[in-house]
Amino acid sequence: MCTVEKRGNVFILTLTGDDEHRLNPNLISTIRSAISDIKSQSSRTSAAALITTATGKFFSNGFDLRWAQSGGSSTFLPRLRHMVDIFKPVVSDLLSLPMPTIAA
Repeated sequence: MCTVEKRGNVFILTLTGDDEHRLNPNLISTIRSAISDIKSQSSRTSAAALITTATGKFFSNGFDLRWAQSGGSSTFLPRLRHMVDIFKPVVSDLLSLPMPTIAA
């Protein structure tokens, strides 16, 4: 789902896999875990930046609507709201990093 590497004093978070990197609870959790690892490592070393990138055709094709619909029409909106709610902390995590972030 994603990898983290450090090149010099730059962290690179790469969304991996054959899919379109649609944001669903699994990917969001993986991204948050990676950011947490980066934040922990950056407190021990000097980090200049975080570059977030992806393999494949898409950086991210947005929220995973197929996942939201998989529970049926009655659960679509609650599942979509759930994804939005669990994605908000990703933004907060990125903003709290002690380095600039770049999406490339």
